[in-house]
Amino acid sequence: MNTVNRVAVNTTVNYVQLILNVLIGLLTVRFVLQSLGEIDYGLYNLIAGVITLITFISESLSQTSIRFISISLGQGDSKNLKHVFSSCFSLHLYMAVILAIILEIVGLFLFNGFLNIPSDRLSAAQIVYHCMVVTLCLNIVSTPFRAIIIAHEALVFISIIGIIESICKLIVAIVILHTILDRLIVYGILMMVVGLVPFAGLYLFSSIKYRDSLSLKLVGYSSISQIVNFAGWTLMDVFGVIANRQGYALMYNKFLGPSANAVFALAGHVEGPMFSVSASVINSIRPQILLSYGKGDKDRTLRLAMTAGKLGFSMMSMIAIPVLVMLPDVLKIWLGDYPDQTVFYARMMIVACMANQITLGLSTANQAFGRIKTYSIVVSLVRMSALPISIILLLIGCPGTVAMVVYAICESLASASRVIVMNRITGLSIKRFIFDVVLDLIVPVIAAAVVCTVLYSVWSGVLGLLISTFCSAIAYASTIYLIGLTKEEKSSINALISTLLGKIIVRR
Repeated sequence: MNTVNRVAVNTTVNYVQLILNVLIGLLTVRFVLQSLGEIDYGLYNLIAGVITLITFISESLSQTSIRFISISLGQGDSKNLKHVFSSCFSLHLYMAVILAIILEIVGLFLFNGFLNIPSDRLSAAQIVYHCMVVTLCLNIVSTPFRAIIIAHEALVFISIIGIIESICKLIVAIVILHTILDRLIVYGILMMVVGLVPFAGLYLFSSIKYRDSLSLKLVGYSSISQIVNFAGWTLMDVFGVIANRQGYALMYNKFLGPSANAVFALAGHVEGPMFSVSASVINSIRPQILLSYGKGDKDRTLRLAMTAGKLGFSMMSMIAIPVLVMLPDVLKIWLGDYPDQTVFYARMMIVACMANQITLGLSTANQAFGRIKTYSIVVSLVRMSALPISIILLLIGCPGTVAMVVYAICESLASASRVIVMNRITGLSIKRFIFDVVLDLIVPVIAAAVVCTVLYSVWSGVLGLLISTFCSAIAYASTIYLIGLTKEEKSSINALISTLLGKIIVRR
């Protein structure tokens, strides 16, 4: 399968997965919120936030594994690929054990007065915490298997696993609606069981499909030192992302209580599908970015990184812009009654996410080049500055909404800093990025926002949502294609469309 066909197939299955996961996720969140109630729902997300604060280590290792395995695959050295996989597997297994011990020790302090948890829900919260630790370890150990599947661009299987996992989560949400036991405890245990699905699927598929590339032999530090060194700096970049999000969850819990956690969590669920839209594009192109560098084509690596950011932002905006305009009605239809200030929190998160997507492709390019020290320090410090600033503002009496504005501003500045740092370490032209990416996106965004606002002022309700969203997406897509894409990007898009239509016609 050639590159265009592979990207076409991967993009298609990613969006099929995305659509199904969003639809299933909307139902799941509604059922879970209805079952647990505002307080338990906030507690669950608070505990998840504590675990996620630690998973920045896991995520940095994941990105590192994908980078080393993909570049090794691009170099065509099968022996080295097997050695790299063995090193990655050993590192992840060691880290899973270490993190499990650390989290269990930390848990003794968290539930001894540090977290703001009602006394009658303390035991349930502790059980959920232990379940999440197990799920985290399963996820860490499965990462090398996921990485080798992604490196081979077998994203169809990754999508299938994602859909199955989402369906399992929906089943769990339905089960807790009807259980007579403590619903928070039942939910935590069943979510741990669901965590076994991707672990088993990824292990079995990679063991069968890529048997010659796998080695489960454990190795010592000397064999994994290069990967550890790279992961160390990647860790800072990932920590900036996770610390900001989950640090905010802890901050709101300490200053405003569990109800504020529920608002923040719901805002995250609104923003989550928007990010997934962009992530689907990035994930489809990421293997090509890394493989291009592995083959020595650095110029193509940067071009693909810029294109990934532009297309990811565009696909996200076609959904995000209508949601920003019509969010109160979207929440009413989705949740019925929802906590106060959810609209403002969600809008700030979506704006922050949109700003981040414009330059997100550069993150993969930076990993390919391997010069991540300066990049990680600069981008992470800019992003993480939001948390101390927000804590100071809350201490002097500012409302929680002000902290969300700070969050959006710092995310935007962190996104801009990627371009500056990549200019210094790879020679990426800032002028080229502005003209070929940023300026090309302004007119489509304005066109989509105007169309959506005008149409929604005429038609309201569900019909208005559908008409406004559809027409807004058409306005954005038409504008970005006509004036926002370079000739090379148009050629690639045309080839993708032709390939997809060809496959549909052949199947018929």
